Amino acid sequence: SYGTPLPQAFVADVREIYRNSQHLLSIIDDLLDSTQLRAGKMRLRRELTRIEDVVMDAVAAVQPLIEGKGLTLEVVIDPSVGSGLIDPTRVRQILINLLNNARRFTTQGRISVRAHCTEGAVEFSVSDTGIGIPPQDHERLFQAFGQLEGSFSRATDGIGLGLSISRDLVEMHGGRIWVESQGIPGQGSTFRFTLPLSQADDTPRPLLRRTADTSARRALSDQVMRAVLLVSPDEEITEMLTRRLNEYE
Repeated sequence: SYGTPLPQAFVADVREIYRNSQHLLSIIDDLLDSTQLRAGKMRLRRELTRIEDVVMDAVAAVQPLIEGKGLTLEVVIDPSVGSGLIDPTRVRQILINLLNNARRFTTQGRISVRAHCTEGAVEFSVSDTGIGIPPQDHERLFQAFGQLEGSFSRATDGIGLGLSISRDLVEMHGGRIWVESQGIPGQGSTFRFTLPLSQADDTPRPLLRRTADTSARRALSDQVMRAVLLVSPDEEITEMLTRRLNEYE
């Protein structure tokens, strides 16, 4: 900024500050998303989207971190997978959450991302060769702040919201998410989720079932009728305002 290169030691400090600030930002984002989901204020923004584009965007965001650990990253997308009516931002968020979890708990081997069509839906999977997850812990993983026990888990940089948020976002799309693992180190885990490709209903499914009274449903309907048009080249500004103007579309 000032035309004078920083000494290398300072550059390393700035990079460490940036890395930690990004980690804190991700925690705050997860907390905000979890709060919006619980309050029924998050809505999907569906658009016809190429599935391959969403997968590759998510992979590009996490690839440097995965390869920085010396892990191999494999991506396999079936040619039959085309486009779907989905919220690309939220599906990318689900994939990034799963990829980050695989990275945290894998010290050697590979991480694989796959997508293929199955009975009117697209199925995604993220596999790793990490420590694995015992069957008795599978359900608890998808609960808010649910984490594996043990010192290795505590040493990772998660707070236990990623899978809970991912589950809610998958269910809002009308899909389901689950994990396959025997908890054997080296054999790792596979997280799978499905999204129906033809579903156009924009109702946030896990949220409406928590809205029991008529007045709350009427309030939600009133919110849908109020809109703000934002024109900005800055996606971060758009995301920030979207999070905070909950009473507007």
